Amino acid sequence: MYVATSGLTASNLRVRHRAAIECDDYFEDWGRLRGLVAHARSKVIDRGAELERAVRLLRRKYKQYRDTEFDSVLALHVESVTSWGL
Repeated sequence: MYVATSGLTASNLRVRHRAAIECDDYFEDWGRLRGLVAHARSKVIDRGAELERAVRLLRRKYKQYRDTEFDSVLALHVESVTSWGL
């Protein structure tokens, strides 16, 4: 998974190299709650074929990136996933 990000989040990922991605579906009835957390390792991609591929994929998916120049992107490699209620 490639992400384009800036600011504090990118700074933290460049230093710590760890990320958690959480997604949930909230219900007032807590018995129906469901979601997942993915734990990932981050890596800065700043040159070469992998950067070219990441930029191509980001531009294909998000039209707002089509005119954006990228010096680097962050690659997230998901290492584990925990889910509940699914």
